[in-house]
Amino acid sequence: MITLPGYQILSTISENDHTLVYRGIREQDQQPVILKFLKQDYPTPSQLSQYQQEYEITHSLNFDGVIKAYSLEKYQHTLVIVFEDFGGESLRVLLHKRLKAGKGVLSLKKFLNIAIQIADSLGNIHAANIIHKDLNPANIIVNSETEQLKVIDFGMATMLSQEHTSANNPHVLEGTLAYISPEQTGRMNRSLDYRTDFYSLGVTFYELLTNQLPCKATDALELIHYHIAKQPVPPYLKRHGDAGCTGRGDEEMGRWGEIPGIVSDIVMKLLAKNAEERYQSAWGLKADLEECFRQLAATGKIEPFPLGAQDISDKFQIPQKLYGREQEIETLLAAFERVSGSSSEEQHKGQRTKDKGQSELILVAGYAGIGKSVLVQEIYKPITQKRGYFISGKFEQFQRNIPYLGMIKAFQELVEQLLTEPEAQLELWREKILAALGSNAQVIIEVIPEVELIVGKQPPVPELSATEAQNRFNLVFQNFIEVFTNSEYPLVIFLDDLQWADGASWKLMQLLMSSSTTGLFIIGAYRDNEVGRAHPLKLVIEELRTIGVTVHQIWLSSLNFAAVNQLIADTLKGKNLEQTKKLAELVLRKTQGNPFFVKEFLKSLQEAGLLYFNRHQITWNWNLEQIQAQGFTDNVVELMTSKIQKLPAPTQRLLQLAACIGNQFELEILAMVNAKSLEETAASLWEAVIEGLVLLLGDAYKLIELKRKQKNEGLSIDTETRGHGDAERGIFMHGGEKIVSIGTTLQNESLIEYQFAHDRIQQAAYSLIPEQQKQTIHWQIGQILWQNTPAQQQQPKIFDIVNQLNLGSELIPSQLERDQLAELNLQAGKKAKASAAYEPALNYLEIASELLRQDRWQTQYKLTLEIYVNFARTAYLCGNFQQMEKLVHTVLCQGQTLLDKVQIYEIQIEAYIAQNQLLEAVKTALSVLKLLGIKLPEKPNKLQVLLGFLWTKFTLRGKRVEDLVNLPPMTDTNKLAAMRIMLMVGSAFYVAVPDLVPLVVFKQVNLSVKYGNASESSYGYTGYGVILCSVMGDIDTGYQFGQLALNLLDKFNAKELRARIYLVVNNLIKHSKEHLKETLQPLNLAYSSGLETGDVEFAALSANAYCYHAYLVGKELGKLEQEMASYSDAISQLKQETALHFLQIWRQVVLNLLGD
Repeated sequence: MITLPGYQILSTISENDHTLVYRGIREQDQQPVILKFLKQDYPTPSQLSQYQQEYEITHSLNFDGVIKAYSLEKYQHTLVIVFEDFGGESLRVLLHKRLKAGKGVLSLKKFLNIAIQIADSLGNIHAANIIHKDLNPANIIVNSETEQLKVIDFGMATMLSQEHTSANNPHVLEGTLAYISPEQTGRMNRSLDYRTDFYSLGVTFYELLTNQLPCKATDALELIHYHIAKQPVPPYLKRHGDAGCTGRGDEEMGRWGEIPGIVSDIVMKLLAKNAEERYQSAWGLKADLEECFRQLAATGKIEPFPLGAQDISDKFQIPQKLYGREQEIETLLAAFERVSGSSSEEQHKGQRTKDKGQSELILVAGYAGIGKSVLVQEIYKPITQKRGYFISGKFEQFQRNIPYLGMIKAFQELVEQLLTEPEAQLELWREKILAALGSNAQVIIEVIPEVELIVGKQPPVPELSATEAQNRFNLVFQNFIEVFTNSEYPLVIFLDDLQWADGASWKLMQLLMSSSTTGLFIIGAYRDNEVGRAHPLKLVIEELRTIGVTVHQIWLSSLNFAAVNQLIADTLKGKNLEQTKKLAELVLRKTQGNPFFVKEFLKSLQEAGLLYFNRHQITWNWNLEQIQAQGFTDNVVELMTSKIQKLPAPTQRLLQLAACIGNQFELEILAMVNAKSLEETAASLWEAVIEGLVLLLGDAYKLIELKRKQKNEGLSIDTETRGHGDAERGIFMHGGEKIVSIGTTLQNESLIEYQFAHDRIQQAAYSLIPEQQKQTIHWQIGQILWQNTPAQQQQPKIFDIVNQLNLGSELIPSQLERDQLAELNLQAGKKAKASAAYEPALNYLEIASELLRQDRWQTQYKLTLEIYVNFARTAYLCGNFQQMEKLVHTVLCQGQTLLDKVQIYEIQIEAYIAQNQLLEAVKTALSVLKLLGIKLPEKPNKLQVLLGFLWTKFTLRGKRVEDLVNLPPMTDTNKLAAMRIMLMVGSAFYVAVPDLVPLVVFKQVNLSVKYGNASESSYGYTGYGVILCSVMGDIDTGYQFGQLALNLLDKFNAKELRARIYLVVNNLIKHSKEHLKETLQPLNLAYSSGLETGDVEFAALSANAYCYHAYLVGKELGKLEQEMASYSDAISQLKQETALHFLQIWRQVVLNLLGD
């Protein structure tokens, strides 16, 4: 049994995963108390902050309807809250006891008595600006003898007037799931305010009256869907004592009584899905309950009466619903129904649509503040019903160089959702992701580092040529997406502010929408006034339409007068449309009907006292002449600027600094830039939170509040290591005594994140910074990010660091720092290039080259060479061939060694091949090979080929083919470079100068025998095997060289060559010695290997070879045709027209034989 000095513990009241609750006696005055222990021996900072908050809030609510909190005590390394004990028990326990004793639910009189007390308590709680967030029968205590009632458990309560909620996994939602409001689920496209408690109270009343919850569900997602979308059966229609709930039959129904219709209506009003349709004040609810009680006491029955007659709230609340967007919502939801597979009517009939599970793209266009994001979030409800995933990412104006920024943010959100799944479910996701990505998982981790938290550390991927690397990235990302997309569980990706997206994101979106992926719904939003005809978005749309992709467009216009007038009338409760008409005309004239501007303008009127609640008349009033005389601006940025300027100077400064960091920002970074403590920074920023200018993401901010309160109470923080594990824990000190372990400080508080409520607010804050200071701030932010990010963690954050430093690069005081920034830009450029984000990579590398000193080639040769080589390759990949040629020329002039120049020659050769200048590629390759000591004729004749063959035979004399695999590795760097170039130009040789091909093969074999094997040797051995089998008729030896090539592939683990080697061996060699059916499995492997390494040309050719080999060995035609159809679709997606045409010929033969 637990012992706590000064207290005598009498009995256990309850126990769960987090708390232990005991009944006891305080020894100093023999006062009965309730002791609530935090159960964990070493609680987390989050658990401590919740406990601290529960005590602080409860202690501050000093009135009868809330349990009294006497003190917060220490117990070993955790906390205990000491509450009063007024002899009560929870409504849940009370109801359970009544049912067990056969007494049924509460009598109507007892229910109303309890309900009135709860409403009164809730009114006082809300008057103290507290939202409970977890009202339910377990958190309402009543003394059965005195009928006194008190509310308990404020651990989840908030002092914010509004809270931003996210669509988190049901397992981590705050509150008790059966009682939370629709908006508390994060899936209602609105923030949470005090009216969430009314919904929870409605569920509680429903249960007290019927002994049933309003909705029955088998799992959490179904329960959430009920909350947000399904209307419960009114209480008066419920059969009390349903045998399925209580175990009694119809003969006992009589003792349960009837529920008056008006009482049922009160409960249903509380259970309204939209907060605006619920009671707007606890006093209005209490008045209606008291009227019911009065009628019941006077007449024994309750007649209907108008509800909410006294429910006039003095809180200024602009409704969080959409006005004038009915048609746009219908278009959006119809598209989602198509993607998810069936309309609601067809679901009811159990039918499927013919385009079940298709993927779609919808673009929502409109001015800033027009309501694009709010419209898109209307899709939350059907997503929940379909058990799909909604993820969103936002591109940012000042972070355009970060490749895939919006996509990365969206998938970070998805990973966060997956990580909250139970371990068994998370393991299933781990298996699915690894099965889809295979050995290429690191490709995704490079772009979305958080994926590693699910799949664990992954091996590096082989370096490939530019084209193959691009193909690999595209295929791997497509496979990654398909893990989450299917018609059963659709995936919705919302990408906001597409006008600021980078080129790589456009290409990726184009790839995804032109692929065969199903169940993917991409919604993009952009400002159409910032997207001209030549904007990349317009070009992408046209390209998608050209290839047959349907792109739907929603154009959002300003609100018309009717919508503005309705919004104002709904805001000023009790006013009709005629009364608000003149005000609406003025607002429309000032704001041009921009929804964001309309709401901010109304807030400004209320804050200025020009729109006010008249407590005598119990109505909202305004004076049009005074409003007009004020001269409010008709520019929304100016309006937000003036609002920011009314805040305290420290808060203004913080908003300016935050605007430089980005739309989202961490408290830790902001505090460092602000050169203040976390507590001071959070306290100064609180004013902006209260004003709704910035949003708190999550509830980690309570940690700061905990530290502040502990500090005010004279507690300090010590750090020591405890004996379990390696965790370092801070210990609160009070009077020299250790109070409780809280975990390291910054490590946890750094998770506290904020977000600007709207782009226009960030823009307004940024505009307040003098131009000459902006560079300084960006430079400071970059320095802080760089210096405070451990070296091993810099790669995932390299873009954030470099972008900030680049914005302040003109202020760099020394060349040493310029060199350091050049190296960081090189890292950013290489990372962007590795992810096929070539345009951002080009920008980083260009900046890197500009930062280098004038004598760069003499003083910083190694760094300069690496920058220029990567710069040239990226210029070629972007199609900037003139820029590439200039860079190539510079490196060839400045390069100090032949091998330094060879790497730039390789880029030049790749570029020639990409431009189909094959003769130039061959000419350059032959010149480079000559420099490397390899001479090949430009126009070989038959005699030269014959001599080459004879020389190779001579070189191989006395050597067994199977022993060649054991040759030492090639180490001569010049010869390795030559082998690499001959492989690179192989296709160009084959097309432009085919007579050179055998000479190249002979040279590769001779170099391998003389200098040792390289991975490229397998290509030479394969070619030699083909010549022996097909030309010289030496099948046995040719077959042996084919096997040698395969063995060498495995020895060097040369995955990048596997597709082409497997294809050549199994298409041109193997069948000479083995049955053709033995080639099928290897050709399938060649296809998958080609996809894995981005060698899509040879993947497609391997698929074609597999199909006609399968035909020739007599595979069952029906199954073969299905395989051919699948391969045809895949090859079409890969855009490999040559292989597709050959495959279609064979497929048509099969179809003819099948009679189709």
